[in-house]
Amino acid sequence: MFPGRIGRLGYFIGSIYLYIPVIFLIIGYAAVNYFAGEVSNIPAVQWTLFSIGALWSVAYFLIGLDLITRRLHDMNQSGWWAIFLLLPPANMVLGIVLLFVPGTNGPNRYGMPVKGLAVVKVLFHKYPQTTTAPLSAVQPSQNL
Repeated sequence: MFPGRIGRLGYFIGSIYLYIPVIFLIIGYAAVNYFAGEVSNIPAVQWTLFSIGALWSVAYFLIGLDLITRRLHDMNQSGWWAIFLLLPPANMVLGIVLLFVPGTNGPNRYGMPVKGLAVVKVLFHKYPQTTTAPLSAVQPSQNL
């Protein structure tokens, strides 16, 4: 379901990107409660805020699961190890392992390692595509 590998740097950057919208949601919720006062007690406003939070929670879960699974793949482990994140003592240990244990060198059963700036492309599933030569590189025909 979540193919490929992602290194420690990619996992760290992806985790930071996950928390940025959470910060904005918290600030937005606090701003509505502070500035709107009585308006925030209207059921429609509460339902809207709840809906936005619920939608983000589903997206957060799927994106986080993708990051964790691909990081486990980098260590040549199955993504099913992510189930240990549901157990409180084990989730702290797994979190530290995901951040600090290096992945396998070279290819493993989940593919080639990702190095350097390619990590950003992998985070957003923008895999390299075949490119064509620019028009200036094409030699003109001699038979005109």
